[in-house]
Amino acid sequence: MSGSTRQRRSPARATTLLALAVASGCGGDPQPLAVGGGGGASAGAQPPAGGATTAFDAPIQPPAPGNAAAAAAHLAQARRAMGLGLPEETLRELKAALAADPAHLDTLLFRGFVGMQKTFAYEPLQALAAYRTARAVEPRSVTAKVGEATARVALEDDVGAAPLLEELLADDERGAAPLSDEQRAIVWRSRAQLLVRAGKFDAALLDAERALKLRETDRASLALRAEVFERMGRSEDAQDDLRIALNLRGDDASLHFAAARVLRKLGRAEDAARHLRAYEALRRFEEDASKSFRDDWPLRIRLRREFVAAWPEWSRGRHQLVRELLGGGEVAAAEQETAALLAADATDAEAWYLQARVRIAARDFAGAGTAIDRMMATGKVPPPVRDELLRELAQARGGGGG
Repeated sequence: MSGSTRQRRSPARATTLLALAVASGCGGDPQPLAVGGGGGASAGAQPPAGGATTAFDAPIQPPAPGNAAAAAAHLAQARRAMGLGLPEETLRELKAALAADPAHLDTLLFRGFVGMQKTFAYEPLQALAAYRTARAVEPRSVTAKVGEATARVALEDDVGAAPLLEELLADDERGAAPLSDEQRAIVWRSRAQLLVRAGKFDAALLDAERALKLRETDRASLALRAEVFERMGRSEDAQDDLRIALNLRGDDASLHFAAARVLRKLGRAEDAARHLRAYEALRRFEEDASKSFRDDWPLRIRLRREFVAAWPEWSRGRHQLVRELLGGGEVAAAEQETAALLAADATDAEAWYLQARVRIAARDFAGAGTAIDRMMATGKVPPPVRDELLRELAQARGGGGG
C-alpha cells in the first residue's frame, strides 16, 4: 500500500512546498547500494546521464527569512494540536508558521515529521519538500538529511535515497556528522527497505536487525523484518514480529494487511479474515485525504465501528470512534462509548479527556469540569492539555445556554 497515493494539497508557497509538489510525477555486510535493474526504484526511475537526479529533484532555493517569533508561536500550537490528535489543526498552524517565516528551520523539520506519520497526516511528498527546504536553509542539518532520505524511501525514490543513506552512515562512522541512536536505527531500517526492493534479503535482514538492536520496539523495523522473513519463507517468524508490532499500534492498516497475508500462508484462514476486516476498516483513513471523506461522518463512524468489532483488543480504536462521533455530532453515542471505556479502566486518561469534550458538547459544564479533574488525577496528562480543555469549556460557557 503506497503512501504516495495520499497527497494533500499544501500551501502554495513557491519558496517552500509547492515547487516539489508540482515537479513530482507521481548474507554478509551490505555493500553500498547499487540501485536499479531488478527491483530498485519505480519503473523508469534511473539516474540520467550526467548525475543521479530524479523526478523528485526540482530545484529549491533557500526561502527568505520572515518573522521567526510568529512562526515559533504557530509551531508551538502545531505541536499542541498534534499532541491532542488534531491533524487538521496541526496542518493549519504549520501553514501559518511557514507563512510567517518560510525559512523557520524548526517548523520545516516538524512539517516533515508530521508528513511522515502514517496514521496522522501522512504526506510523504510534502514531507520531502519540507526536508529539502530545511536542508537549503541549513545544509548541515543531520535531521533534515535523515528526513529527506526516509521520505525518498517512502516515495520509492531509491535512486535518490541510496546515496543519502550511504553518506549518512559513512559520516556517522567517521564522526563527521554523528547520528543519535534513533536516527541511526531509522537509517539502517531505510537502507533495509531498499535492499528488500532490490531482492537482497540476507543483507536486508542484517540491517533490519541492526535497527532493532537500537530500538527493539520500533514497529516499522519489526514490520520490515517481518516482510523479510516472509519473503525468505519464514512465515512463523514473520507472524511473531507482526504480533509484537500490532500490540504497539493496532490501528496500522498495513500491519493488518501483512498479518492477513502471512496467516493465509500458514493456513489460518479465519484469523487472516479478521485482520483483513480490520485492514478494510482502516485503509481509507490512511489513503484518502479528500475533503469528501474527511466530512463524511456517517462513513467514518461506520468504518471505526467496523474496526472496533474486528479488533476489540486495541482500546484506542474506541477512542478514535469517540472522536468521529463527536465530529459527526452524535453526542449521546459518544457518551455511551466513553462510559464503556471508563468502566473498563478508570485510569484511562484519554477517555477522561474525551469525556470532558463530550460533556462540553452536551453543555454539561459541571460534568466537564469533573472529567477534567479526573483526567489530571491520572498523572498521565501534561498541563497544556488541561488548559486547552478549560479554554474550550470557557468558550462554551460564554456561548450562552446552560
